[in-house]
Amino acid sequence: MENGFRRFLEEYEGRIQNPFSQNTTGTHNDFATAKFLPTTWTGSEDLGAYSYGVPGIDLEIPGVVRKSKIRSVEKSKDPIKVSLMDGTVLYMTLDEFNKVDSRTKLSPGREIRVTFQRREDDGSPDTSKIVSID
Repeated sequence: MENGFRRFLEEYEGRIQNPFSQNTTGTHNDFATAKFLPTTWTGSEDLGAYSYGVPGIDLEIPGVVRKSKIRSVEKSKDPIKVSLMDGTVLYMTLDEFNKVDSRTKLSPGREIRVTFQRREDDGSPDTSKIVSID
């Protein structure tokens, strides 16, 4: 990691301003040894003048939102299965179901909005974590 960062500093040495001087004796690197970021930076926006080769990272958790009417609710099985008209199927434990049902009243014909923790382009058959149900 250190060698890669040192290489980065050597490659971009002309563009990085170093407000600190290493006034020590011996051989050393007089260029910046750290990258400074604004305190308002969250990771999702472009760094503009600060982005000298720094890879962009997005710290936001990906989510997929589905809005549909409830087709059926099967409470007799564990886990409880809630099927939506668009083909989405939700599986919940009894505690999760009771918590959501007390707020949203999950019943056939009612429209709900479900947010899953998943990338939009992920088409795998794996189940997704349910973030919220409104």
